[in-house]
Amino acid sequence: MKLKKHLKCAAVLSMLCVGMLFPMAAQAESEYETKEVTTYLFDNDHSTKMTLLFTNDLPTIPYIRVTDYLNTVYKANDFAAKKQEDGSYQISSSTSGSIMTVDPNYDLVGFNEYTNFIMQNINAADDMDPSSFVQDLESGYEGGAKPVQLDPGAYGIDILEINGEVYLPLATMNDLFKEIYNAAQYLDGKLYFLHSSDLILSSCYYDRSSLYDQLERSAAEAQFNYNELCFMMDYSYGAPSSSKLAGKILEVGCDKALDSSDKLKKAKTYLKSESIADYLIGLYYISEDLFDGGHTIPIQNIQNAFQTNPDSKIVQELQKVINTPERAEDKAICGAYEEHGGARGKVLTEISQEKVKTVGSQYTLVKEWEDCGAGLYIAGDTAFFTFDDYVIPVVEAFKWSVDKAEELGMKNFVVDLTTNNGGVTSVIDYMLTLMTNKQRKTNTFTKYSYYRASQEMLYQTSLIDLSLDGKFDDADKEVAYDLNFAILESKCAFSSANWMPVIAKD
Repeated sequence: MKLKKHLKCAAVLSMLCVGMLFPMAAQAESEYETKEVTTYLFDNDHSTKMTLLFTNDLPTIPYIRVTDYLNTVYKANDFAAKKQEDGSYQISSSTSGSIMTVDPNYDLVGFNEYTNFIMQNINAADDMDPSSFVQDLESGYEGGAKPVQLDPGAYGIDILEINGEVYLPLATMNDLFKEIYNAAQYLDGKLYFLHSSDLILSSCYYDRSSLYDQLERSAAEAQFNYNELCFMMDYSYGAPSSSKLAGKILEVGCDKALDSSDKLKKAKTYLKSESIADYLIGLYYISEDLFDGGHTIPIQNIQNAFQTNPDSKIVQELQKVINTPERAEDKAICGAYEEHGGARGKVLTEISQEKVKTVGSQYTLVKEWEDCGAGLYIAGDTAFFTFDDYVIPVVEAFKWSVDKAEELGMKNFVVDLTTNNGGVTSVIDYMLTLMTNKQRKTNTFTKYSYYRASQEMLYQTSLIDLSLDGKFDDADKEVAYDLNFAILESKCAFSSANWMPVIAKD
């Protein structure tokens, strides 16, 4: 709100002049409505009631109490907020010394140890069974943990303080804590907590079809959605070098990056449109420029709608709009991206057909595992291990295959990722630890993650049960093979199948 922006400028001037900050009390927030809504906790069988706020400015955008959100997505129930003398709130849990600071006077969010706070209780938040062959040993930061301050207020995103509690927009909370893969969606007057991957895969436990029957939104909602997009991209987009727009976003921010070409300027207009169809076309416009060969797929939701709700109002409206003569350019952009996005499927089919054609004449099948789409083939002195997805059963199939390759006197062992769809990263940990343990020295694996917002480099070292006997001991160091290991990649490999070759190079 405008008053907060004046306060923020006054705060800077005050600190410059006297080195101290005594912000005046903020005016009352705009009128708001409180709603107690039915809240589903990751399935239809567990529910509770939760209070959401809706302002007169943004009556369709729910604000959620920060502690309610954190306690639910982390499944912790021990996050608490304590108001400080400067008017900010410190939020922490009993299981971590890391602190989140939320300042409703200046619309700021800070963390004294950014990734420590984000990643705490991560195992509790994740319903996936832990991999029995990987055990956490040590984690930390190269150069130490770092604080970070984020400024949602600079993007027009307000923080509300009501009756001694702080609230943030639900979308902003989802973006801030996307790393834990739990999120929430407000739909048809109810709140649903779910695994965020369910939104991408259209495998939600609740009916989302009404979402695809919305054709319009208010100008204020459109502006909020655009601001939220820019906030997310500026603070947390990984900006891989293969993305056309990555450099510009790093240099000038998302909003200005969308002024860098006529095409992107048009995308920006569409992204702010009150028409949902135009907004979706805007996502098509930026999708190719953000394509990174991985998980950045802005148009995924509407592609799901075409598959699951082809008769919905928004699908019909989108097709109607792009098929009008004056929208020929838009139709071309959408079609070009669909063709671009479908390239992986085309290459996947070609590679799969080539495999089928050549296996009979050039390769001998040793064994197949239908439960995980894996198979061991040999040709001359080379063994080929192929699998469809990184799922837990692949590990035993891989270990069996390496043992068999050595028994058969193979010299080379190729891990074939050419048609792999990705999956559980702990499978990578196991495979690469085994492949690199030729000197029988280690059964540990270390991987690194870089967090752009805080510029922290996080490392995590794990013990690997290479023998798969359920024990983590020195005997695992003896699991080694005199084989030349290699990884076979293609341009249609996805997710973990892209990550494994990168780590292998290191």
